[in-house]
Amino acid sequence: MGMRTHYEILEVTCSATQEEIRRAFRKKLLCYHPDKTLSYENNEFCEIQAAWNVLKNVELRRSYDESLHLKEAVIYEEIQVSDMESVLVDEYSTSLTYKCRCSGEFQLENLESELLQSGQVKNIVISCNHCSSCIQVSL
Repeated sequence: MGMRTHYEILEVTCSATQEEIRRAFRKKLLCYHPDKTLSYENNEFCEIQAAWNVLKNVELRRSYDESLHLKEAVIYEEIQVSDMESVLVDEYSTSLTYKCRCSGEFQLENLESELLQSGQVKNIVISCNHCSSCIQVSL
């Protein structure tokens, strides 16, 4: 079986409201909590927690949703975060970019970078700002 999406783990649709997601999380939590199952090696419980941590945050959910939609895209190249260049956006923040063959750029947003760094997602697909090429970024 392939990796399930956070929506599949919580058994909700991609269009579910925050309240529907919260209810589904609580229901799943009651079923799979280690105190209820008497098992402390409960991978399902960890998946439920990871799904909730992303879907409860509106900004993280938006980035996650975008990465899901881009999974259907044709991947031009697979790279690692370390292959990307850090560029100063303003005096307080930087962005990670990667040059495209069309002279455009792939830009990894801060929220996407946080999802990768935290291990909540294994890779993220991003598109070029000038053409239809996509790359897959992983740690």
